Amino acid sequence: MDYESLLDILYSLLCLDIILFSIGIKHFNGLIPIADLLGLFIFSLLFWLQFKLKEREDEIRWLMAITFVVGSSFSWMATAL
Repeated sequence: MDYESLLDILYSLLCLDIILFSIGIKHFNGLIPIADLLGLFIFSLLFWLQFKLKEREDEIRWLMAITFVVGSSFSWMATAL
């Protein structure tokens, strides 16, 4: 598997992470820790990929920022409920 296809998979995982957070907040709070761990996994892989894919470094940094904001804001909302 090359790094480009791994980045494409991470796009899908980020969408899945957002869906898990949304379902977890509205219906089932047990999904929040799973989504947190998935977000941490995505963030770690993106951090590693930014050194491997120098030509797409800005795109990867934006994805890291989105992952961080989504994870922190949804986790905060889940604890506020």
